[in-house]
Amino acid sequence: MIILLFIFFSLASVSSVSAQSPSIKDLLLSWLTSIQDRNGDSKVNSLDFASLLSLSPTPTPSGPTSTPIPISGNSRGYVTTPGELLYVKQKAASGVEPYKSAKDTVISYANNSLRTFNAPDAQCSRQNDYWYNSYTIEAKAIAYWLTGDTNYATQVVAGLRDATAHPASRLPSGNGDQCNLNAAWYPPGVVIAADLMEGYSGWSASDKQAFQNYLANSVYPFAAASGRNSNNWGTGGDMSSAYIADYLWNRSDLRLTTLDNTPRSPAQAYEFHAQRQIGRINGTYIYNSACPLDPGIRADGGLSEELERGSTGCYGTTLLACDASWTYSITSLESVIMHAELLWRRGSGDRRIYDNVGPNGKGQLKKAILFVVNSSCDWKDSHKHSLELTFRYYRDTDTACSLGVTSGSGCRSGRYIGDHCGSMMHYGTISHGFAVGENPGPPPRVPAP
Repeated sequence: MIILLFIFFSLASVSSVSAQSPSIKDLLLSWLTSIQDRNGDSKVNSLDFASLLSLSPTPTPSGPTSTPIPISGNSRGYVTTPGELLYVKQKAASGVEPYKSAKDTVISYANNSLRTFNAPDAQCSRQNDYWYNSYTIEAKAIAYWLTGDTNYATQVVAGLRDATAHPASRLPSGNGDQCNLNAAWYPPGVVIAADLMEGYSGWSASDKQAFQNYLANSVYPFAAASGRNSNNWGTGGDMSSAYIADYLWNRSDLRLTTLDNTPRSPAQAYEFHAQRQIGRINGTYIYNSACPLDPGIRADGGLSEELERGSTGCYGTTLLACDASWTYSITSLESVIMHAELLWRRGSGDRRIYDNVGPNGKGQLKKAILFVVNSSCDWKDSHKHSLELTFRYYRDTDTACSLGVTSGSGCRSGRYIGDHCGSMMHYGTISHGFAVGENPGPPPRVPAP
């Protein structure tokens, strides 16, 4: 310990690095104080530092680190913040994996053009839907912080302004289920992009207010309508609605109205959708259910509501095939994971979904994830973005194997690097991946609405 303290105070005198990056002193201080659970308390629900080191065939040069504080107090952070991305930029520049490969992947998508606007589509088909820009506009926003190239930010702002002004970006007012589903899946990526424009001079207060108005009036009603359901439509709808409500945190003048015609403030809506999501996974909230006898996340981790879509059936105890039972289970869980991460980044660290245990052992997110990961199908590779979030939280060995963090029988060959997904969660490696041997602390947090 004396030697460590000598090193600590010696390095404290070294000239500081950029104010946007953690100093060597900060990293050492984090090391000396982070041997407890990485969530900052004594609860042991993750691999400790020594365990993470043992996952690597060779020692890594970096020690445990804490997530840096965001550089802009206005960024709320949904899956990442400007400060976290600047930290990733520093690691990638040093060639540290998976940061370097994740950065290269995001940049490749950021260089794509935003989707051309088409005439309004009453059926909200994906091909004509503005929100299908979600993964591209999010990539451009991330790329801005990874590169400092304002061309990316300029394109993001132009896309966000078009969302508030172009008729094709508005969901038809009388339409149907597909519009609801699109509002449940695609808006989060655009909200993430808007949030990452905090700190960019080209994104004005009036721009943000116009975008907030658009979300409240033209998108939220559809997302909230999708959130009524017991299946993946519902998990997505409540997650997307919670994102929107949170992004409106400073707009007490706005009221969000669901199909029950109950007007709610953004703060009330945020909590409403959290409670409904928790009720859904616990099986206490049921609407339009296909498997009403055992809804939600079962005690064994299965989602009856999604298993019934394929050969496994409502009450199957293991996935029988990589068919619709598999894909819809993953789709539903992706939304729950994103909602869990949103709550975790609010207040003092809201664990209500990540650590939920409902009646009779139901509602446990980790069990639901492992129900899929430990099946013969594993988690669908193109959707493993969301596993990056859960691995950073739970640090479990099964997910490490699925992501290729570890090697061995049944493990993925090579470290997974997330690109874009068709909907919802994108670029999970850039936002949540970390090098073997690192021990990230809790994410930056802001108060809930």
